[in-house]
Amino acid sequence: MDHDTSRESVAREVECLCTIGAIAGRVAHEINNPLAGVHNSFRLVKDAIPQSHPHFAYVAAIERQIQRIAAVTRRFADTYSAEADSAVGVAVSAIVGGAVQMAVQAIGTGTPPVEILNAVHLPFPQAAGLLRHVLIPGFGAAIRAADPATSVTIDTRIPSGVLIVEVRYLAILSSHPPELDAHAQRLLAALGGTTELHTEGAQMTVLQVRIPFDRVAGETS
Repeated sequence: MDHDTSRESVAREVECLCTIGAIAGRVAHEINNPLAGVHNSFRLVKDAIPQSHPHFAYVAAIERQIQRIAAVTRRFADTYSAEADSAVGVAVSAIVGGAVQMAVQAIGTGTPPVEILNAVHLPFPQAAGLLRHVLIPGFGAAIRAADPATSVTIDTRIPSGVLIVEVRYLAILSSHPPELDAHAQRLLAALGGTTELHTEGAQMTVLQVRIPFDRVAGETS
């Protein structure tokens, strides 16, 4: 892929992410306002029903579903943000940390601990959303597949002008290997990146995301 084609591809993907971000914000706003009204009204109904009532259990179930919808809407709005996704020069460490947080929040409780090693504080030369949305699916798949009694480690480094984000975890025997979804694969292709998946020993799975990284000669991470 030549430089001009790569630049055009990146620009298209940034524009796409910003459009998604704008839609996400609008959808979240349109859902959250009436949902807040529903929740407030429901609390009045809940307070009027004694716990001894035979249908009180349904009241609690309804409230849990309202809270679940609210949480999903918040995650949707947080994951896609036009302003955050279009920002250029964000530190790699901040993007990786944000992607881990979003992946963990999307899965919910019972996730293994995630340890980030060797944080790279250099600014990412492209829009932050491109890297963030490449990493979230891979991180999420690895966290879901990992043995909850162990930890997931994420190592970032830049040898020879290539950003490497490496995820290591001890896989549950029945789990499927982590894969990037079609959207993440398209973003990675726009960045000229690749993935590599291999195993070490019986169950250790290693996922690497590799992206060309322009850095000033002599800088260190």
